[in-house]
Amino acid sequence: MPAQDLEQLVHQLVVEPLFLVESELGGDSKGRVLRVVVDTDAGVTVDQLAALNRSLSRALDEGELISGHYRLEVCSPGLDRALRHPRVLARAVGRRVRVRLHPAGEPQGPLELVGRLVASSEAGVEMDVDGQTQAYGWERIQAVHHALEW
Repeated sequence: MPAQDLEQLVHQLVVEPLFLVESELGGDSKGRVLRVVVDTDAGVTVDQLAALNRSLSRALDEGELISGHYRLEVCSPGLDRALRHPRVLARAVGRRVRVRLHPAGEPQGPLELVGRLVASSEAGVEMDVDGQTQAYGWERIQAVHHALEW
């Protein structure tokens, strides 16, 4: 099955309040894996994940959309995944985040910053680092993660 048909099916079955963060069809020595990562603005529940898993599994099996043995993983982004989706980033405003930057030619410049996320937009992120607001464009950002506080 063409990847775009599989992607279209996933998009059709992920309905509000869920939104698709990412989907990926990969493989390993044990077979193929379709990983579908979803969230909601309020945080996804186990029941929502289970319902989506059932409907995706049924559609994939009925349509024989993935040939051979495969595993289906439907999950939430989790705390360890990079924050990429605009709606996931919006939920992180006010929380501590770790931003990893591409080097910008400054040999001693910081490549990783930790601070509170102030804002996120199509242009990039603003964060408060030690009481100073700093802005970084997406072209400079490698990844944004939650910075867990223990």
